[in-house]
Amino acid sequence: MPQKKRFPDDQVPTADEMLNRLNAVDLDIFDLKQREETLKGKVAWVSALTIPISAIIITTVVLLTVFLSQSMVYTLIAFAITSMLLMIIAKSLESAERQAKYQAYQMTIQDIKNIEGEYGLIPHFRHFLPERYRHLWQSLRKGDYQHIKQYAQAVAMLQDRLEEEKFTHIWHLEYPQLAPNDEDDLLQ
Repeated sequence: MPQKKRFPDDQVPTADEMLNRLNAVDLDIFDLKQREETLKGKVAWVSALTIPISAIIITTVVLLTVFLSQSMVYTLIAFAITSMLLMIIAKSLESAERQAKYQAYQMTIQDIKNIEGEYGLIPHFRHFLPERYRHLWQSLRKGDYQHIKQYAQAVAMLQDRLEEEKFTHIWHLEYPQLAPNDEDDLLQ
């Protein structure tokens, strides 16, 4: 297991700074569907209309071929060519959609990496997370940011249920150099 990275005392954030970082996380950035729709932009409607438009095009071409040539061979050839062209267009649309999903996923992973920063965030709140999040904070320590859904759930839980006084107390036990020195500071 890798050694815990120790930072110089002047680089260790205070408990209040860690709490502010946690509360500053916007949970909307973890919505992959919304981000994907944003990336698709104005062409998001294209995927919804692909099947009806394809059916209309094939029907039109087949009917025109039947009426103009009155030959079953030409009709089948026109149908095959139209179907292949529509399939190529559909594959390119599907590829663009997959690319948008992948790009949204990568952007969200980069956002988590930026939130965690060099010092980390969620691993420092591990004492306040249920056991099921153990894999998450261990992964984050190793630089693995792919657990987007679980990360969003952990941040939401911490933002809603964290007892800040307990966190501050544990933070001062872990980093005694940041603890207040006299009793007046403890009462504030």
